[in-house]
Amino acid sequence: MSILNVVAALALTEDGAKAVKQANPFPALCLIFYHPQYAMPASKCLLNELTAIVSTGLEEIMRHVEGVKPSVMGAFVQAMERVEALGTNLSQREAQCPTRSCTPANDRV
Repeated sequence: MSILNVVAALALTEDGAKAVKQANPFPALCLIFYHPQYAMPASKCLLNELTAIVSTGLEEIMRHVEGVKPSVMGAFVQAMERVEALGTNLSQREAQCPTRSCTPANDRV
C-alpha cells in the first residue's frame, strides 16, 4: 500500500479530511520529482512507474477529498517550478563550461 493510499484512507472521514488538509503532506510527496536523493544518479526510482503511481494517487485524492485540490495543485506547481529552476541553473553552468572541463556543482533543493 502506498503512502497516498494511506492518506486517502485517512481522509475518508470528516475529521480525517481536516487532519490531512491541516498536515498538508503534498509538498513532501512531490519531492520525488526533483530532490537529489530521488533523482539520477543517486537513485533510479523515477525510471520505473513511481512517478505515475504518485501522480495517480494525487489525482485520486483531489477527486475524492473535498478541499485538498488547492494544496495538491500548489505542491505540484511548486515542484515543477523547482524542476524548471534546476534545469535553468544547469543550462547556465553548461553554457559557461562548453568543453565539459568544469566540475559539476551540487544542486541544492
